[in-house]
Amino acid sequence: CRAMATEAMETGFRKVPHSWQTDAISHIVKMTLPRSHSCCAPIMCVRSTGGGKSAVRDTVAHIFGGISLTISPLLSLAADQVGKIQSGARQAGGAIVAKHLDEIRSSEAQEALSRQLLALPATTDATVYLFASPQAIVDNKIWKALIHSLLDRELLRLVCVDEAHLFAKFGLYFRTEFYRLKPVLFRRLIVPSSSQHTTML
Repeated sequence: CRAMATEAMETGFRKVPHSWQTDAISHIVKMTLPRSHSCCAPIMCVRSTGGGKSAVRDTVAHIFGGISLTISPLLSLAADQVGKIQSGARQAGGAIVAKHLDEIRSSEAQEALSRQLLALPATTDATVYLFASPQAIVDNKIWKALIHSLLDRELLRLVCVDEAHLFAKFGLYFRTEFYRLKPVLFRRLIVPSSSQHTTML
């Protein structure tokens, strides 16, 4: 798993992982392997700003393939991360695409992206990074239906909550929006480990 972690970051993003990143990535990957005897559970990654947390998420998502979802409290941060992925990805091991759902405003464009994502086969070698605020999912019927369908089809391989500490600091309204994700997303991730297909980071 450590060799896989190093290769995935180097081939996918032209970066050499730090030792702690290799440890984190390999641990997350091991949780999905039945013979590793590692309990599948949410992982919290705590590092300073610019410390390399996003690279762990991006590499894990690239290893898993399919679609990852990052819930972000800051629209500007999500937009920046989309830009970094699009500019830094090598596209060597399959297509790498990043989309910020909050920026897709028209229902026609939302429906079009939903159709494209749901058309991906379970064996796709593409990696799609989706970024969204809580309200983009809970207040938008198209995105909400997309998330449910991705879970049903086992295409959503990784869910990440970015800057989690901010969800408790942005006031009552924002905490309420985050809590509303529970029935839409978080509760559906709590399934028996033998059939769990989505990792929570």
